[in-house]
Amino acid sequence: MKYLLSLVLYCAAMPAYAGTLENVLPLSEDNQAREGLPLSDQSGEFNLRNLGANLNNSSEDKHNIQKIYNALPNLSVVHVPKDSRWDGTILSPDPNKHINWLFDGTYSGEYSHPPGDGDATISFKNGLQVSRMDTNTNNFITSPSIFFYWNDDSKYCGAYCYNWQQYSAATFSAISGPTSSGNTSPVSISLRSYGQGPSSSYDVGLPVSVWKYGQNSVWGLNVVTNDLSGKSPNAFASWNEFDMWTNGLDIKSWDKRFGAPQAGHRSVFYISGSHYDASSWHANYDMSAVSRGKGGVTSPSLINVQAADHNNYIWYPAESGKTGSSHPVFPVPTRINATIRNGIMSVSRVLNGDIKTNDYITGANPVDPVRVTGQIRGANGKEGVYTVDSKNAHTDTDEALYSTPEVVDGSVKWQFGEETNSSISSVMWITGNNNQDGYDTVVGIDKGIYINNAIIDSTLSKMPSKSAVVRMAPGQVIDFSGNGTRDGANKHTFDYENGALHYKVNGVSVISIRDDGSLQSELPSRLPLMTRAQIRAYPSPKKGMEIYDIDDNVPVVYTSKGWKLVALSDMPE
Repeated sequence: MKYLLSLVLYCAAMPAYAGTLENVLPLSEDNQAREGLPLSDQSGEFNLRNLGANLNNSSEDKHNIQKIYNALPNLSVVHVPKDSRWDGTILSPDPNKHINWLFDGTYSGEYSHPPGDGDATISFKNGLQVSRMDTNTNNFITSPSIFFYWNDDSKYCGAYCYNWQQYSAATFSAISGPTSSGNTSPVSISLRSYGQGPSSSYDVGLPVSVWKYGQNSVWGLNVVTNDLSGKSPNAFASWNEFDMWTNGLDIKSWDKRFGAPQAGHRSVFYISGSHYDASSWHANYDMSAVSRGKGGVTSPSLINVQAADHNNYIWYPAESGKTGSSHPVFPVPTRINATIRNGIMSVSRVLNGDIKTNDYITGANPVDPVRVTGQIRGANGKEGVYTVDSKNAHTDTDEALYSTPEVVDGSVKWQFGEETNSSISSVMWITGNNNQDGYDTVVGIDKGIYINNAIIDSTLSKMPSKSAVVRMAPGQVIDFSGNGTRDGANKHTFDYENGALHYKVNGVSVISIRDDGSLQSELPSRLPLMTRAQIRAYPSPKKGMEIYDIDDNVPVVYTSKGWKLVALSDMPE
């Protein structure tokens, strides 16, 4: 069984050009004699001890293993017995020779490199270890171990059937038992980077890449932490943690860029979103439509074209073919709002252009484009009721859709896809059970942390007139008086409610600005108090400025003719 596992693992790990299975079977007696090697054992693999190695890790033995290595045919499978003390060192590895080493024990410590150059190494001590070292990555073929799974089952019912099972190429699971002290993980990923090329390359601890070709929803990273203890949380009860340990200033305090809004060189959490740059149209090019049947993995040949409105759009082949010799005209899509049910499309709005018979309707729904077959009522090509060629297609609501014809180009039929420029609805969306669950703090900054620029800085962004840096619902407050304690919260706040912006002290409105722009003071206002000499010396006074003259005990107003006393009289009884 062990040898069967060894052979299976070898076949999964060997380079793509390894050839047929006969390449890894033992040499015939005549061929081995010509190579100067002893017979392989009956398992069908070479045994390094049978080839003449002592495996005592001495210098003499390493030179002997080098000679054996030199004589081994390419793609040989070499078994190293568990009592071996050899550390796996090949004194002069050949980057063009690939040996597959099977260790019953281990070849050396955790971070010592495996034998050979580009060799696949499998060790069975304390579990399974698959490793390889490459000194020339130009010869890199594939990873030392590959787990691959292909799901092509169209009958699987997923999230809509409350079935959250994920079919994975590999599953790692672990149990931290009732008597465990913790520190248990199903997968441990560790990267040590020693390179000195800061701009030419980068090392990634966990690269996750997802390619979306169809209408299945894709999640780049799904992290779920469940607390099923039924007990009050303590210590680090449930966290998703991002740590960064560094030395020195990222942007130096004397750098001219210090304090300016920028990503900088270090980022604990960096988020990027942008549109996909599809290729431009080319004459006489083969174009592929997306795969539809089982076993297909063809991705669509997307192109980016500019229409007459000077906007760029994505088109894809409805059918595979070759483009023509001249650039076709790609029309501006007609933007509409419509509902599709049972072969009927009800259009509530046409923003531009006209809907034409044989146009295709595209959008998030229906999943596959439907063709307009006629108009039942309404102004020609405008708002009204239309028939489409599918009774199964539907939209959930009065959705935003596009209406465009197919574009014939050589033997290619182009289907409109989307606008090139993209948007993302939310960078971070927080949810839970409505009116039941809560978060104490969404974004918190710990004490002793210096904010050199701002907690939120939007100065570099482009914001249309309806955008806002912060938008709140009526009654929600901005607190200016927080001191890190619950008792110190909300002593001085801004909020909007009942048609006015309020400045409140201890929850009581002091000043309000109504929707019509009028200012209302809830408490008596107080003029600044100054002596006559201070008033006369006041720098750059402006018309209408008021100050209380404590020498004359009257208000004064600044006019075009200087400061003037305000005449006062007694308040009647």
